[in-house]
Amino acid sequence: GLNDGAYGALLPYLKTYYTLSYTVVSPIFLSPLVGYTIAALLNSTVHIRFGQRGIAVLGTCSHIAAYAVISAHPPYPAVVVMYAGAGFGYGLIDGGWNAWTGNLKDASVVQGFLSASYSLGATISPMVATSISEKQHWGWYTFYWFMVSMEWQRFLGGSRVLSR
Repeated sequence: GLNDGAYGALLPYLKTYYTLSYTVVSPIFLSPLVGYTIAALLNSTVHIRFGQRGIAVLGTCSHIAAYAVISAHPPYPAVVVMYAGAGFGYGLIDGGWNAWTGNLKDASVVQGFLSASYSLGATISPMVATSISEKQHWGWYTFYWFMVSMEWQRFLGGSRVLSR
């Protein structure tokens, strides 16, 4: 949820940084949907071919790559494409978690906590992104340095769990 909640808060900074109109900057809201939709179409294929680990690794690596490129504040079309990459990663991870939790005892409770954690991230990320961009006088892209480090830690933690 940290990723998805930050788009709107960062929109004025993107508009100013790239000197774009709201019409030109608005595809930033649609590109994650494209990535998520592609992930939804490919999720079963990826799972059959690479298993749960493949979903976890590919989804997390998609996030790391997208956030790393965005944090380098490339030309705006690359940012739009990278947001689609982040959407792809989230689509894989979301589908994987929901499929996994759906088979647990009290699945609805576990999925409720899963959705609540997403919502919490989406709620606090606009404040975090705005605080980093405005109050600290760092660029809008600094938020994505934070996101890269969060995903990297998840990747490292997950690889330790998966290797057991």
